[in-house]
Amino acid sequence: MKKITCCLLVIVLLSAPTSTAKGISVKTQGKLVLVTILSGVAVLTKYLVGRDRRTVEALHAKRGKPDRVTKFECGFDRWRIEWYGDRKYVFWNDVLQKYELRNRMKPLKG
Repeated sequence: MKKITCCLLVIVLLSAPTSTAKGISVKTQGKLVLVTILSGVAVLTKYLVGRDRRTVEALHAKRGKPDRVTKFECGFDRWRIEWYGDRKYVFWNDVLQKYELRNRMKPLKG
């Protein structure tokens, strides 16, 4: 709620009438716009991270403990693959990707 109030305050400051005796300089207006944009990006990022975390928690609650887990890193990216029976779920930086893969490999006979 505090972030929304701050954003609204910045918007009100930016929309101040220019006919006043002492207006806000263009440089200050640019700084306020940048602060508004960055705070909006921060709020959106926090929302998306929370939504992704709830999705993963719902998957784990629905499926239970995975049969097998594989973790590896490639540069700065952390990958994790969880197997639940014949289905595998791919996580990239702890975010569930939007696809579910079925294991198409057949066991070797013999």
